[in-house]
Amino acid sequence: MTEKQKKKIFSSFDEKKAFKQLKITKLSRWDIESQPVQPSEFFHQRLARLTSRFNLKNSEKAKELLIDAICEEGLEGFNNLIFWKGAALESDELTGNVDY
Repeated sequence: MTEKQKKKIFSSFDEKKAFKQLKITKLSRWDIESQPVQPSEFFHQRLARLTSRFNLKNSEKAKELLIDAICEEGLEGFNNLIFWKGAALESDELTGNVDY
């Protein structure tokens, strides 16, 4: 890519453009065996507080509060995993920030 060519922005991609960029035609479904885990009491308390104090339906920012709580609960007990929130990603052809 020459310096004059502008990098594409991640958020400008729809599914069709992303598949083309990645040179794939379909995704393969993963079958992951797992056992359900009951949400912790802490999660139930946090969810109750969030839903009583925030409208979690009308904006993406508000929904992020709920997504953060779910992600935090899902990572409990997996000390070697971490979510990257708002991370800047860049390649030779692409640039942008990811939500998660």
